[in-house]
Amino acid sequence: MADIVLASNTAAKTSGTNVNSTVPGAGQSFTSPAFKSKIKALDLWSKKGGSPTGSCYAKLYAHSGTYGTSSKPTGAALATSDAVNSAGISTSEGWITFTFSGVNQIILLADTYYVLTLEFTGGDGSNYVFFGKSGDEVTGNACYYISSWNASASTDGLFELRGEETDILISGNLTGAGILSASLIVEKFISGAFGGIGTLSVNNLKIISTIYFLELPQITKDTMIATHVTVKSPTNEVTVHITPEPDPGDRIERIVNIDSGNSTVCTAVGNELLIKWGKEQINIRGKIPLTVTLTFMQKLSVYVKQANISTNLVLQKKEHDVLDASTTVTMGDIQLSDDELVSRIFEDLLNK
Repeated sequence: MADIVLASNTAAKTSGTNVNSTVPGAGQSFTSPAFKSKIKALDLWSKKGGSPTGSCYAKLYAHSGTYGTSSKPTGAALATSDAVNSAGISTSEGWITFTFSGVNQIILLADTYYVLTLEFTGGDGSNYVFFGKSGDEVTGNACYYISSWNASASTDGLFELRGEETDILISGNLTGAGILSASLIVEKFISGAFGGIGTLSVNNLKIISTIYFLELPQITKDTMIATHVTVKSPTNEVTVHITPEPDPGDRIERIVNIDSGNSTVCTAVGNELLIKWGKEQINIRGKIPLTVTLTFMQKLSVYVKQANISTNLVLQKKEHDVLDASTTVTMGDIQLSDDELVSRIFEDLLNK
């Protein structure tokens, strides 16, 4: 499975901290994704100054303090990267990759604060490894080590943490008829511990897979079309509206004429139209790791951190690229004309 970005700040560099024997570490707090994830690699904006010698490391810690104000690492490192030879780092600024391997590919809990660091105990004021920062507070806050860890709330470290998802989101009542084998769950967690081979009773269990993209996808958002929909037939007229009802100055009214229908039909048509028209419409197209398990019209949980999107969308289309090991998916609401939409609503009502 291709790696995904778990957390990042790739804004323009404005400053930095020289990490050496006097200041042996600099770091950055961040929030993990909305799903359990395994860390695999960390890119830091860095360079060397002078002629440092010895190894430097990236480390991951639990978080303490107030996030975004006084963040700092606490306790022993949860994970330590493979060593990077400081002498081999370029004198020109750029992204340096630190790889986490073996037992250091730890699992991050969902929506949890952590601190990642660059640590180097060698060198001096003239021979150091640089930790790049930006002036934009986009994640938590930067922190640096002198005699103890201290927060710098006005800046953020430049980083990109990569890894893979280990979750499947599951909703439903875990009682009633049905069997789910624990051997098929592996590291896919429900809510709480479930280990070993066995069975799990479930009722109306619904599994919603989370989609994450290999790169920022194309995102189209359309604003709300209507807050009030009036449906008119030759014999009836019904107006429905979103809840809570907006102030009069914020009303967006639409009128739809249908050939026939009593008040029940007019109400049903109006309510169905509000499902489409009474909320923001989102369409997303982008690459995910190659998969053939997704099906047309399947509802999937979509998470795009950079665009602040975490929602459920319906799969409309998928295109496989075996050479690129990717699948391009198109997700969201089907774009129909008003006449087509009303026609489909009528068809669905007749088939109920």
